[in-house]
Amino acid sequence: MAPVIAVDLGGTRTRAGLVLGDGQILAERSVDTPQAGRGPEVITERVTSLVRDLYGSFCPRPEAIGISAAGPVDIRRGALRNPPN
Repeated sequence: MAPVIAVDLGGTRTRAGLVLGDGQILAERSVDTPQAGRGPEVITERVTSLVRDLYGSFCPRPEAIGISAAGPVDIRRGALRNPPN
């Protein structure tokens, strides 16, 4: 199985890792999470940059990408609703 990318969108830090199926972490990155008052585009750009850096450096294409974030998700819109961070 090809590596996957796991992203944790936290209140202060956004972390991402390139992970094998057995849990081995091949690479990881961490950056500050943009703070309140900034538009969703800023966070989207930050996550996109982390993901591209990981798979561009270590594998041609990840098998999957998963993102964890606090708060309810609007599945139809693909957006967080009233996130606490």
